[in-house]
Amino acid sequence: MSAESTTPAPEILARALAEDFWRRAADHDAAGSFPTQNFDDLRTAGLLSLNVPSQWGGAGLGPEAGKPLELWKVTRAIAFGDPATAQSFHVHANEIDIILGLGTPQQHAMFLEPVVDRGVIFGGYGSQLADSTPTIARRRDGGWVLDGKKFFCTNCEAAGAALVWALVEGDEDPSDRIQVFCVSHDNPGLRIQRGWWEQFQGMRSTGSHVVQLDRLELDESAALGKPGDYLRLGLQARAYCQFAASFVGIADRLLHESCKSVAFRKLTDDASAIARIGNSRLHLDAAWGLVERAAQAYQRGEPDAPVRANMARYFAEQAVRVGLENALDNIGTFAGSAASGMPKLARDIHLYIRHESRDRILRTIGAAQLDLRVDTNFSGDNPILKGLSKHEHSPSHR
Repeated sequence: MSAESTTPAPEILARALAEDFWRRAADHDAAGSFPTQNFDDLRTAGLLSLNVPSQWGGAGLGPEAGKPLELWKVTRAIAFGDPATAQSFHVHANEIDIILGLGTPQQHAMFLEPVVDRGVIFGGYGSQLADSTPTIARRRDGGWVLDGKKFFCTNCEAAGAALVWALVEGDEDPSDRIQVFCVSHDNPGLRIQRGWWEQFQGMRSTGSHVVQLDRLELDESAALGKPGDYLRLGLQARAYCQFAASFVGIADRLLHESCKSVAFRKLTDDASAIARIGNSRLHLDAAWGLVERAAQAYQRGEPDAPVRANMARYFAEQAVRVGLENALDNIGTFAGSAASGMPKLARDIHLYIRHESRDRILRTIGAAQLDLRVDTNFSGDNPILKGLSKHEHSPSHR
């Protein structure tokens, strides 16, 4: 992307695409299909390489470049068009940030140049279910072998590569054994299992199927950083700002549709309808203010930046919850029509906001206020560690 002053800001480019995303969203939702055309548009606009460093051909924005807000503004603009596309974009962008945060310069070139040269999309495969076997990484002959099953594997339908989280075999604290690997999707040990994701009624077009890893062999260059670095460096907490940005974009869409309906239904003399607009706007702006404050904290290297990220994540969800109720009341019975876009949007919201427990987030914020031990990554509840107590010492994983 050119740095010339005549080039529109990335958020302007994303906002220009948002209405097309909104129009396509219903079809992708109905079919459960990945929004390939949306990603083609993002690629053409140079937005898929937004946080790739300039020396590898990207725009050089994002958290690792000290410019987090510029990336989060783009996520917000995409979410205004379609939450599922925003989720897929933000997973892709987050994986780039993790490669930059954990990888060596050689790994940066190896894994990020294809994003610019071939438009490669990254997937993110971290989650386990509570009753599933953790994904285990074993050292073998100067490399690694991974075995396990991952759930909620966003972008797996379209990814050319993915980051995979696994537990290194051993007896140390599990949080200190989490290792991140970059895996090519043409690896014969990686297999997508369809069917499980189809039961979900929201965010259907993110392509978040199950991925099976069967004796997946990797060389040493696939390992990003050392075991435990991902949580130790706070990279998971920083990603909450991407969720917050998506939620603000959704709240923005809800306010937009609410205002349209007030005008269409001639409710400009209805005090309650106008109050709902004001309530939504207040929550929207307050949530974005917390995102901006978190960005500032990361730029300045403030120690409470991860707590700020949790605050932004929490209140952005509040803005969505409030915005949804206000929009439904202002739109009225037409909100039940598929043509309004609201049923699909409501389903997306109800799934999307479950990604992290609000009580855990509030617990983190409260602990920080009381100067107690703060776990901004929720290591004890981390989805990567689900099922650990049940399966960690089973013979099949030794």
